[in-house]
Amino acid sequence: MSLFLHKGVAIGLKKSLRQIRTLLVLSLIIGLYCLVDSKLMFYYYLCLALSIITLLLDHQRPQKALAESSFKLADLLLIVSLNSSFGSAVMITGALQSPLMVILLIPVIIFTAEYGAKIGLWNYLGLSLFILYLSISGTTIVTLKKCASPLAFLVVGGACYAAVSAIFQIYNRFHRKTERLLTRDELTGLYNRRFLKDTVSREIKAGRPFGFVLIDINYFKYFNDYWGHSAGDNLLITIGRLLNKNVRPQDFVIRHSGDEFILLLPESDPSTVETVLDRIIQAVESTNFPGEECFPNRKLSLAYGFAFFPGEASNYQDLFAAADKALYRYKRERLVN
Repeated sequence: MSLFLHKGVAIGLKKSLRQIRTLLVLSLIIGLYCLVDSKLMFYYYLCLALSIITLLLDHQRPQKALAESSFKLADLLLIVSLNSSFGSAVMITGALQSPLMVILLIPVIIFTAEYGAKIGLWNYLGLSLFILYLSISGTTIVTLKKCASPLAFLVVGGACYAAVSAIFQIYNRFHRKTERLLTRDELTGLYNRRFLKDTVSREIKAGRPFGFVLIDINYFKYFNDYWGHSAGDNLLITIGRLLNKNVRPQDFVIRHSGDEFILLLPESDPSTVETVLDRIIQAVESTNFPGEECFPNRKLSLAYGFAFFPGEASNYQDLFAAADKALYRYKRERLVN
Protein backbone atom coordinates (compact mmCIF):
# COMPACT_ATOMS: atom_id res chain seq x y z
CA MET A 1 0.00 0.00 0.00
CA SER A 2 2.78 2.41 0.94
CA LEU A 3 4.62 1.50 -2.26
CA PHE A 4 1.56 2.28 -4.39
CA LEU A 5 1.01 5.52 -2.46
CA HIS A 6 4.65 6.48 -2.97
CA LYS A 7 4.40 5.77 -6.71
CA GLY A 8 1.18 7.74 -6.92
CA VAL A 9 2.81 10.74 -5.25
CA ALA A 10 5.87 10.38 -7.51
CA ILE A 11 3.70 10.27 -10.63
CA GLY A 12 1.66 13.24 -9.43
CA LEU A 13 4.77 15.28 -8.64
CA LYS A 14 6.44 14.50 -11.95
CA LYS A 15 3.26 15.27 -13.89
CA SER A 16 3.05 18.65 -12.15
CA LEU A 17 6.70 19.38 -12.84
CA ARG A 18 6.19 18.34 -16.47
CA GLN A 19 3.34 20.86 -16.77
CA ILE A 20 5.45 23.57 -15.13
CA ARG A 21 8.32 22.88 -17.52
CA THR A 22 5.98 23.07 -20.50
CA LEU A 23 4.57 26.43 -19.39
CA LEU A 24 8.05 27.81 -18.71
CA VAL A 25 9.44 26.67 -22.05
CA LEU A 26 6.45 28.05 -23.97
CA SER A 27 6.69 31.34 -22.06
CA LEU A 28 10.41 31.44 -22.84
CA ILE A 29 9.79 30.94 -26.56
CA ILE A 30 7.22 33.76 -26.65
CA GLY A 31 9.22 36.10 -24.41
CA LEU A 32 12.47 35.64 -26.32
CA TYR A 33 10.86 36.66 -29.59
CA CYS A 34 10.04 40.04 -28.04
CA LEU A 35 13.37 40.50 -26.26
CA VAL A 36 15.92 39.31 -28.82
CA ASP A 37 17.51 41.74 -31.24
CA SER A 38 16.88 40.96 -34.91
CA LYS A 39 20.63 40.42 -35.38
CA LEU A 40 20.48 37.52 -32.95
CA MET A 41 17.52 35.72 -34.50
CA PHE A 42 19.75 32.79 -35.53
CA TYR A 43 20.47 32.16 -31.85
CA TYR A 44 16.80 32.55 -31.07
CA TYR A 45 15.94 29.76 -33.51
CA LEU A 46 18.71 27.65 -31.98
CA CYS A 47 17.18 28.18 -28.56
CA LEU A 48 13.76 27.40 -30.05
CA ALA A 49 15.10 24.07 -31.35
CA LEU A 50 16.50 23.21 -27.90
CA SER A 51 13.15 24.09 -26.34
CA ILE A 52 11.27 21.83 -28.74
CA ILE A 53 13.70 18.99 -27.99
CA THR A 54 13.06 19.55 -24.29
CA LEU A 55 9.30 19.28 -24.74
CA LEU A 56 9.59 16.18 -26.92
CA LEU A 57 11.88 14.45 -24.41
CA ASP A 58 9.64 15.42 -21.53
CA HIS A 59 6.38 14.25 -23.06
CA GLN A 60 7.59 11.03 -24.67
CA ARG A 61 8.09 9.38 -21.27
CA PRO A 62 5.20 7.02 -20.43
CA GLN A 63 3.42 7.20 -17.08
CA LYS A 64 5.20 4.05 -15.92
CA ALA A 65 8.57 5.79 -16.27
CA LEU A 66 7.36 8.66 -14.07
CA ALA A 67 6.97 6.26 -11.13
CA GLU A 68 10.45 4.79 -11.46
CA SER A 69 13.29 6.13 -9.35
CA SER A 70 16.01 5.01 -11.78
CA PHE A 71 17.83 7.71 -13.75
CA LYS A 72 17.90 7.00 -17.47
CA LEU A 73 19.47 8.47 -20.61
CA ALA A 74 16.23 10.28 -21.50
CA ASP A 75 16.35 12.03 -18.12
CA LEU A 76 19.92 13.15 -18.72
CA LEU A 77 19.05 14.48 -22.19
CA LEU A 78 16.07 16.31 -20.72
CA ILE A 79 18.24 18.00 -18.08
CA VAL A 80 20.94 18.98 -20.57
CA SER A 81 18.39 20.26 -23.09
CA LEU A 82 16.44 22.36 -20.58
CA ASN A 83 19.60 23.85 -19.06
CA SER A 84 20.97 24.60 -22.52
CA SER A 85 17.81 26.35 -23.67
CA PHE A 86 17.65 28.48 -20.51
CA GLY A 87 21.37 29.25 -20.70
CA SER A 88 21.04 30.25 -24.36
CA ALA A 89 18.11 32.53 -23.53
CA VAL A 90 20.20 34.33 -20.91
CA MET A 91 23.19 34.64 -23.25
CA ILE A 92 21.23 36.32 -26.05
CA THR A 93 19.35 38.69 -23.74
CA GLY A 94 22.31 40.35 -22.02
CA ALA A 95 24.23 37.64 -20.10
CA LEU A 96 24.67 38.84 -16.48
CA GLN A 97 22.45 41.86 -17.25
CA SER A 98 19.72 39.68 -18.72
CA PRO A 99 16.21 40.14 -17.30
CA LEU A 100 15.87 36.35 -17.56
CA MET A 101 18.68 35.49 -15.12
CA VAL A 102 16.22 34.07 -12.60
CA ILE A 103 15.21 31.24 -14.96
CA LEU A 104 18.63 29.66 -14.39
CA LEU A 105 17.43 28.70 -10.89
CA ILE A 106 14.46 26.78 -12.25
CA PRO A 107 16.33 23.62 -13.36
CA VAL A 108 18.09 23.43 -9.98
CA ILE A 109 14.78 23.59 -8.12
CA ILE A 110 12.79 21.34 -10.47
CA PHE A 111 15.37 18.59 -10.93
CA THR A 112 16.23 18.49 -7.23
CA ALA A 113 12.53 17.98 -6.49
CA GLU A 114 12.18 15.35 -9.22
CA TYR A 115 15.39 13.33 -8.91
CA GLY A 116 16.82 14.14 -5.51
CA ALA A 117 19.80 15.91 -3.95
CA LYS A 118 22.52 14.28 -6.06
CA ILE A 119 21.07 15.30 -9.43
CA GLY A 120 20.15 18.70 -8.01
CA LEU A 121 23.75 19.21 -6.89
CA TRP A 122 25.05 18.50 -10.41
CA ASN A 123 22.61 21.09 -11.75
CA TYR A 124 23.79 23.61 -9.18
CA LEU A 125 27.44 22.95 -10.04
CA GLY A 126 26.63 23.43 -13.72
CA LEU A 127 24.90 26.72 -12.86
CA SER A 128 27.96 27.83 -10.87
CA LEU A 129 30.31 27.10 -13.78
CA PHE A 130 28.02 28.94 -16.18
CA ILE A 131 27.85 32.03 -13.93
CA LEU A 132 31.64 31.89 -13.49
CA TYR A 133 32.07 31.82 -17.26
CA LEU A 134 29.76 34.83 -17.70
CA SER A 135 31.67 36.71 -14.98
CA ILE A 136 35.16 36.29 -16.42
CA SER A 137 34.46 36.17 -20.15
CA GLY A 138 35.54 39.24 -22.10
CA THR A 139 37.57 40.76 -19.30
CA THR A 140 41.14 40.49 -18.08
CA ILE A 141 40.53 42.03 -14.64
CA VAL A 142 38.20 40.34 -12.18
CA THR A 143 37.20 42.58 -9.29
CA LEU A 144 35.20 41.85 -6.16
CA LYS A 145 32.66 44.47 -7.17
CA LYS A 146 32.09 42.76 -10.49
CA CYS A 147 31.72 39.35 -8.85
CA ALA A 148 29.41 40.52 -6.05
CA SER A 149 26.19 40.19 -8.05
CA PRO A 150 26.99 36.72 -9.51
CA LEU A 151 28.08 35.48 -6.08
CA ALA A 152 24.84 36.74 -4.51
CA PHE A 153 22.91 34.96 -7.26
CA LEU A 154 24.77 31.71 -6.52
CA VAL A 155 24.05 32.07 -2.79
CA VAL A 156 20.34 32.36 -3.59
CA GLY A 157 20.62 29.35 -5.88
CA GLY A 158 22.39 27.38 -3.15
CA ALA A 159 19.68 28.27 -0.65
CA CYS A 160 16.99 27.10 -3.10
CA TYR A 161 18.85 23.84 -3.69
CA ALA A 162 19.36 23.23 0.05
CA ALA A 163 15.69 23.90 0.86
CA VAL A 164 14.29 21.62 -1.86
CA SER A 165 16.88 18.94 -1.09
CA ALA A 166 15.93 18.99 2.60
CA ILE A 167 12.24 18.59 1.74
CA PHE A 168 13.07 15.70 -0.61
CA GLN A 169 15.12 13.95 2.10
CA ILE A 170 12.37 14.38 4.70
CA TYR A 171 9.81 12.92 2.29
CA ASN A 172 12.02 9.94 1.45
CA ARG A 173 12.72 9.26 5.13
CA PHE A 174 9.00 9.38 5.89
CA HIS A 175 8.26 7.04 2.96
CA ARG A 176 10.89 4.50 4.06
CA LYS A 177 9.56 4.52 7.62
CA THR A 178 5.96 4.15 6.43
CA GLU A 179 6.88 1.39 3.98
CA ARG A 180 8.70 -0.51 6.72
CA LEU A 181 5.68 -0.28 9.02
CA LEU A 182 3.40 -1.61 6.29
CA THR A 183 5.62 -4.32 4.83
CA ARG A 184 7.65 -5.60 7.79
CA ASP A 185 6.73 -7.89 10.66
CA GLU A 186 6.92 -5.97 13.92
CA LEU A 187 8.54 -8.79 15.91
CA THR A 188 11.12 -10.30 13.57
CA GLY A 189 11.73 -7.46 11.10
CA LEU A 190 11.07 -9.88 8.24
CA TYR A 191 8.66 -9.09 5.42
CA ASN A 192 5.00 -9.60 6.32
CA ARG A 193 1.94 -11.10 4.68
CA ARG A 194 0.97 -7.84 2.95
CA PHE A 195 4.37 -7.71 1.25
CA LEU A 196 4.11 -11.40 0.34
CA LYS A 197 0.74 -11.05 -1.41
CA ASP A 198 1.80 -7.93 -3.30
CA THR A 199 5.08 -9.51 -4.42
CA VAL A 200 3.49 -12.81 -5.47
CA SER A 201 0.83 -10.94 -7.44
CA ARG A 202 3.51 -8.87 -9.17
CA GLU A 203 5.63 -11.93 -10.04
CA ILE A 204 2.61 -13.83 -11.36
CA LYS A 205 1.49 -10.84 -13.44
CA ALA A 206 5.01 -10.59 -14.90
CA GLY A 207 5.02 -14.35 -15.61
CA ARG A 208 8.32 -14.92 -13.80
CA PRO A 209 8.80 -18.43 -12.29
CA PHE A 210 9.51 -18.77 -8.57
CA GLY A 211 9.51 -21.21 -5.70
CA PHE A 212 7.13 -20.84 -2.75
CA VAL A 213 8.33 -22.56 0.46
CA LEU A 214 6.26 -22.84 3.64
CA ILE A 215 8.26 -23.54 6.84
CA ASP A 216 7.21 -23.98 10.44
CA ILE A 217 8.87 -24.99 13.72
CA ASN A 218 7.96 -28.48 14.86
CA TYR A 219 6.24 -28.58 18.27
CA PHE A 220 6.59 -24.82 18.71
CA LYS A 221 3.48 -24.80 20.94
CA TYR A 222 5.31 -27.08 23.43
CA PHE A 223 8.20 -24.61 23.55
CA ASN A 224 5.83 -21.67 24.08
CA ASP A 225 3.91 -23.46 26.83
CA TYR A 226 7.09 -24.65 28.56
CA TRP A 227 9.21 -21.46 28.48
CA GLY A 228 6.60 -18.74 27.97
CA HIS A 229 5.72 -16.37 25.14
CA SER A 230 8.73 -14.11 25.66
CA ALA A 231 11.11 -17.04 25.04
CA GLY A 232 8.93 -18.04 22.08
CA ASP A 233 9.26 -14.57 20.59
CA ASN A 234 13.05 -14.67 20.99
CA LEU A 235 13.13 -18.05 19.26
CA LEU A 236 11.10 -16.68 16.32
CA ILE A 237 13.53 -13.76 15.99
CA THR A 238 16.48 -16.17 16.00
CA ILE A 239 14.90 -18.44 13.38
CA GLY A 240 14.10 -15.40 11.23
CA ARG A 241 17.75 -14.32 11.29
CA LEU A 242 18.91 -17.84 10.49
CA LEU A 243 16.59 -18.03 7.48
CA ASN A 244 17.73 -14.62 6.22
CA LYS A 245 21.35 -15.65 6.54
CA ASN A 246 20.98 -18.86 4.54
CA VAL A 247 18.92 -17.82 1.53
CA ARG A 248 20.22 -16.26 -1.67
CA PRO A 249 20.54 -12.45 -1.92
CA GLN A 250 17.54 -12.26 -4.29
CA ASP A 251 15.27 -14.37 -2.08
CA PHE A 252 12.59 -13.06 0.30
CA VAL A 253 11.94 -14.32 3.84
CA ILE A 254 8.44 -13.64 5.17
CA ARG A 255 6.88 -14.29 8.53
CA HIS A 256 3.40 -15.44 7.64
CA SER A 257 1.83 -15.99 11.06
CA GLY A 258 2.78 -17.54 14.38
CA ASP A 259 5.73 -19.87 13.75
CA GLU A 260 5.07 -20.07 10.00
CA PHE A 261 7.63 -18.59 7.62
CA ILE A 262 7.55 -18.39 3.83
CA LEU A 263 10.49 -18.25 1.44
CA LEU A 264 9.91 -16.68 -1.95
CA LEU A 265 12.67 -17.86 -4.29
CA PRO A 266 12.67 -16.06 -7.69
CA GLU A 267 13.93 -17.90 -10.77
CA SER A 268 14.27 -21.22 -8.96
CA ASP A 269 13.63 -24.89 -9.76
CA PRO A 270 13.31 -27.91 -7.41
CA SER A 271 17.09 -28.41 -7.22
CA THR A 272 17.61 -24.75 -6.25
CA VAL A 273 14.94 -24.98 -3.54
CA GLU A 274 16.42 -28.21 -2.20
CA THR A 275 19.87 -26.61 -2.06
CA VAL A 276 18.57 -23.62 -0.08
CA LEU A 277 16.57 -25.86 2.27
CA ASP A 278 19.55 -28.18 2.85
CA ARG A 279 21.63 -25.15 3.83
CA ILE A 280 18.91 -24.02 6.26
CA ILE A 281 18.48 -27.49 7.82
CA GLN A 282 22.24 -27.84 8.30
CA ALA A 283 22.33 -24.41 9.96
CA VAL A 284 19.50 -25.43 12.30
CA GLU A 285 21.21 -28.71 13.21
CA SER A 286 24.51 -26.97 13.95
CA THR A 287 22.92 -24.25 16.11
CA ASN A 288 22.26 -24.66 19.82
CA PHE A 289 19.01 -22.85 20.55
CA PRO A 290 18.36 -21.77 24.15
CA GLY A 291 15.66 -23.98 25.71
CA GLU A 292 15.51 -26.51 22.86
CA GLU A 293 15.80 -29.39 25.33
CA CYS A 294 12.00 -29.35 25.67
CA PHE A 295 11.65 -30.54 22.06
CA PRO A 296 11.53 -34.23 21.12
CA ASN A 297 15.07 -35.59 20.83
CA ARG A 298 16.06 -32.40 22.71
CA LYS A 299 16.63 -30.62 19.40
CA LEU A 300 14.70 -27.96 17.45
CA SER A 301 13.67 -28.97 13.95
CA LEU A 302 11.80 -27.45 11.03
CA ALA A 303 9.18 -28.86 8.66
CA TYR A 304 8.66 -27.56 5.15
CA GLY A 305 6.65 -27.91 1.97
CA PHE A 306 7.00 -26.11 -1.33
CA ALA A 307 5.28 -25.40 -4.61
CA PHE A 308 6.19 -23.65 -7.85
CA PHE A 309 4.76 -21.07 -10.16
CA PRO A 310 3.70 -21.66 -12.88
CA GLY A 311 4.06 -25.45 -12.62
CA GLU A 312 1.76 -26.17 -9.68
CA ALA A 313 -0.40 -23.09 -9.23
CA SER A 314 -1.50 -19.92 -10.98
CA ASN A 315 -2.43 -17.71 -8.02
CA TYR A 316 -1.47 -17.03 -4.41
CA GLN A 317 -4.24 -19.14 -2.83
CA ASP A 318 -3.37 -22.22 -4.87
CA LEU A 319 0.36 -21.77 -4.20
CA PHE A 320 -0.23 -21.58 -0.46
CA ALA A 321 -2.59 -24.56 -0.52
CA ALA A 322 -0.07 -26.69 -2.48
CA ALA A 323 2.82 -25.76 -0.17
CA ASP A 324 0.65 -26.34 2.92
CA LYS A 325 -0.34 -29.78 1.65
CA ALA A 326 3.31 -30.64 1.05
CA LEU A 327 4.20 -29.39 4.55
CA TYR A 328 1.68 -31.68 6.24
CA ARG A 329 2.77 -34.59 4.07
CA TYR A 330 6.33 -33.94 5.31
CA LYS A 331 5.10 -33.94 8.92
CA ARG A 332 3.18 -37.22 8.50
CA GLU A 333 6.17 -38.96 6.91
CA ARG A 334 9.00 -37.71 9.14
CA LEU A 335 7.72 -36.75 12.57
CA VAL A 336 7.39 -39.28 15.37
CA ASN A 337 3.98 -39.08 17.00
